[in-house]
Amino acid sequence: MRIDTLAAVPATAITLAEPTDSVKAAQADLKEIGQGIKVTLSEQAQAKSAASQREQAVDDSGLPDHIKELIKHIRELKAQIAEKQAELAALQQANADPAQLQKLQQQLSNLMSALTSAYASLAKALKDGTLSDEQKMTALQLSNG
Repeated sequence: MRIDTLAAVPATAITLAEPTDSVKAAQADLKEIGQGIKVTLSEQAQAKSAASQREQAVDDSGLPDHIKELIKHIRELKAQIAEKQAELAALQQANADPAQLQKLQQQLSNLMSALTSAYASLAKALKDGTLSDEQKMTALQLSNG
C-alpha cells in the first residue's frame, strides 16, 4: 500500500517560498535598523586588525617563504623595540630604580642586535640572485613598513 504524503499537505503550505507582505515589511525594518548601527573597535582591536592586514600583505607578496619569514621577524622586532622604548621612557619619567632601567636598556639592546642580525640575513637573501629587482623592492618596502 502506498501513501501519497503530498496529498495531505495543503497547497498554501507548499507556496511559502515567496515571503508574505508582513515578512517583507519586517525584513525592511531590520535593514533600516541595521543601517543606523555603528560599530567601533577599540584601539587594541584596530591595531591588531592593521597588523593582520600587514601580515597578509607579506603573505600575498609572492616572495619566497624564507624571505617572508624574515620580513615578519623584522616587523615583530620593530614592534618589540617600540614597546620597550615606550616602557623605558615611562620609567625614566617616573624616576624608576636604576637597576630596573639598566635591565630594560639591556633588553632593548638585545632586541636592537637581533634586528641588525635580521636585516643582515635579509640583505644576504636579497643578494643571492634568485629574486627579480621588483621582488627585491617589494621585500625592502615590506620590511620597512
